[in-house]
Amino acid sequence: MRVLLFFVLLALGAPTFAAEGATIQIDNAWAAETPPTAMAGAVYLDLANTGAADRLTGAAVSDEVAGKVELHTTVLDGTVMRMREVEAIDLAAESTTTLEPGGLHVMLIDLKQPLRAGESFPLTLEFENAKTQMVSIPVRKREEMMTPGKAGQDHDHDHDHEGGRGHSH
Repeated sequence: MRVLLFFVLLALGAPTFAAEGATIQIDNAWAAETPPTAMAGAVYLDLANTGAADRLTGAAVSDEVAGKVELHTTVLDGTVMRMREVEAIDLAAESTTTLEPGGLHVMLIDLKQPLRAGESFPLTLEFENAKTQMVSIPVRKREEMMTPGKAGQDHDHDHDHEGGRGHSH
């Protein structure tokens, strides 16, 4: 009987241990709709780290969504905004890191079809320490990318990717 009680308590305790290890909460995830001919799109989200420092090391989507996924940052190179691939995104302890237009983001390359407002797709996020998480990414209208103070600004950028192919998002 004691052995059975031990295993019941162990089984009931297991979800607690799993929840303690999940220190990254994903909020406000979304992607911008893309024009019909776009070869790339972007995903934005908030990563709330409630534990020790960690790193977002990768992301993945179904082959039906995109051929490749990269982590990117946007930098000002002279007077031109350029996207650059980054190996990982640092997530400071007890803080929230925001992936947003004009900054850090997840880049979907070689889109298999346009991202359409009102649809969604699953995205898997990989972390150095936290468990891999899957999140549903709703697609929003491009106009929703505009934030107060940015309205009317031109969002076309020279993305300077190898292979000479520019990406739009």
